[in-house]
Amino acid sequence: MLGKTLSEMKLPRKLEVTTKLRDAILENWKEERTFFQPTLEPMKEVWREFWLHASVAHNWCPRMAALEALTPSREPETLEAELLWLFDQGHAYHDMFQQKILPCLPDGVFQGSWQRTVIDPTDFSLRIQDKMRGLPDFPDRDIVRGWVPRPEGDGWRYVESKIRWPRERIVVKLDGILAWPDQPAEVLEIKTERLSARDSLNPAMGGVPREKHVVQANIGMAATGLTRARILYVFKGADNLSSSLLEFVIERDDEMIGKLLALAYDCRCAVAGAEEARWAALEKITDETDEKQFEEFKAACMASVPPRLPECPMKSKGRARFCPGREMCFPKGYLKAEKV
Repeated sequence: MLGKTLSEMKLPRKLEVTTKLRDAILENWKEERTFFQPTLEPMKEVWREFWLHASVAHNWCPRMAALEALTPSREPETLEAELLWLFDQGHAYHDMFQQKILPCLPDGVFQGSWQRTVIDPTDFSLRIQDKMRGLPDFPDRDIVRGWVPRPEGDGWRYVESKIRWPRERIVVKLDGILAWPDQPAEVLEIKTERLSARDSLNPAMGGVPREKHVVQANIGMAATGLTRARILYVFKGADNLSSSLLEFVIERDDEMIGKLLALAYDCRCAVAGAEEARWAALEKITDETDEKQFEEFKAACMASVPPRLPECPMKSKGRARFCPGREMCFPKGYLKAEKV
């Protein structure tokens, strides 16, 4: 009966092919990212100061840190729909694991910071209740948000633990801590990848984790004092959950960590030198300063900028080829200017 009814339905002979909605999304889904000039001056909002994020440690560079400290203003960067699509997919996968999947592990295994909204019984207003501590501060690091097991009760949401190194100006946010009952605790890093990348990462086919993820995992271990980390790759578009996941256990590499901390401190010193040169130049600028003097002041500022890293021989070679700041490091006409 149902089949006969469906066959008698009058369907349109020709369906209209349209991209109206897709085109509207591509045109209108945009976000602006504002650039804040790096500074070591204490700010009311600490995140506006100069900080090196562990997630981009593979891009740390003293020269770029100094150049950005000398850039007083920059047009906001507009992120287009295609890039936002990739970013927000990654955020969505992280949220799913942190809020739904990992809290289902046995009690106490998945740890981090936790928040929930509760009603204050004194005036019936809403307030944020948090569970973030539980660990002593390290002498050289600030535990902004610690890691504890999920508290009892409903409504708790996971919040990533955060650690700052004031001297090296490093900030670390953790995807999670895995406190196994039968093994050492681990730093957890969750990384999303295209499904086509699975074979190149699969250890059964000779794959290894990406170097930048190993670097980030080591910074996480150094920040927490732990000696193991687990990198969990999540492949977008896999047919099922089990084939979506691939993981590696990474042992702490103290030699790598030492080099990273030294590089971070070099970046901090580069910013300090650039700021000092900038303020010295600004003090000499008056209403009577002519164009020649202004160029001299600019040159004095640039003299404080460290040289390019050895692995950046040219704009199109080595590390510089994929550096997000290469246009600033290799400005138009740089070859001619450097030969003078």
